[in-house]
Amino acid sequence: MPKFLRTKTLNMVDEESDLDEAFYKKHRHLHEDWAEKILDFKIGINPPNDWIEKHFEAASNDAHNNICLLWDMVTNMEAWAKTDDACHQDIVQCFGSAIKRSLEYYDKTEEELRKTFLECEGEIMLKAKKMSDAYIEEARAKTEHG
Repeated sequence: MPKFLRTKTLNMVDEESDLDEAFYKKHRHLHEDWAEKILDFKIGINPPNDWIEKHFEAASNDAHNNICLLWDMVTNMEAWAKTDDACHQDIVQCFGSAIKRSLEYYDKTEEELRKTFLECEGEIMLKAKKMSDAYIEEARAKTEHG
């Protein structure tokens, strides 16, 4: 695993990994629906800053499960936005061109994306946590009862 995949991914408990795997085995279509929902990253950022949601997929990677996928996108984008982050250069090298391409169809710059991310960081983390919790709750319910 690349060194820049941090926080939730590296600290993920076996229980969550096992849960994700069981959800995939029992309800593959629901698991895949969640993967798409996570990649769409529609977590409910308040306007006018909601435009940044469209750019998180550019910071995604081949995570081994949905929980990691979500947190990798968030922490990768965080390291990209924070130029003083120890992983910033690695993230720019891995995802910089994809992030830049994600902005091509919008009247926004990389600096505007960076600034908006930093302004909304608390909201992003809170709402990503809510999405993660909702995913875990559904995965538990479906694997225990269905």
